Amino acid sequence: MKKSIILKVKSKTGWREIRKSVGQVLLGGLANRSREEVDRHLRELRSYGISTHAKIPMVMRVGVGLLTTDSRIEVQGEKTVGEVEYVFFLHGERLIVTVGSDHSDIELEKFSAKRAKQIAPKVLCPAAWYYDELEDHWDRLVLRSWIRKGGKKVLYQEGALAVLLPLKELLALMRQRSGKPLSDAVMFSGTITGMGGIEPSSRFWIELADPVLERRLSHAYSVESFPGYY
Repeated sequence: MKKSIILKVKSKTGWREIRKSVGQVLLGGLANRSREEVDRHLRELRSYGISTHAKIPMVMRVGVGLLTTDSRIEVQGEKTVGEVEYVFFLHGERLIVTVGSDHSDIELEKFSAKRAKQIAPKVLCPAAWYYDELEDHWDRLVLRSWIRKGGKKVLYQEGALAVLLPLKELLALMRQRSGKPLSDAVMFSGTITGMGGIEPSSRFWIELADPVLERRLSHAYSVESFPGYY
């Protein structure tokens, strides 16, 4: 199955619209540089009854139909959460980077992480950057997310990319694990640990900030949950 996505790429010289034909969506997980950060994330997951026996870092594949740049998603049940991540793909010879959310069902993750990842959409910001304009200061880029809590927008996640595997290392890992060319793949990095636990929200904001070039990629989406039976 193939799916096309359209993004606007911002360079130092202006904007360009590109169309990407997607045949694979790959998700990184527990993709931190330090074992300390991996263990911290594992403890956070275990506190919610979620465990994993997969290889670390994890690499999972989900259906391309889950990929969306929409500002609204639908999910079944009320215990789904967003996770801010950097997202990347090849476009010709150049790497493109954006920000996304690997939305997931935390109740289902207690039984099967790979099935939980198939339940909810994977949201992308419809704007992006060229990786070669970021490479020399990659570790200084910052991921952030916010949730709606008590009627207010509250910071939920924040961390520099220095804590996650570098893009080219993660690309090589995904190529090795999948055993396939990745020219048609969109890849998610895996997330950073939260500010204070895992919380569902009716709205989720995501951002990738570049303090060197003084710019940011931002997106937000509403989450509409519905029951399985009436």
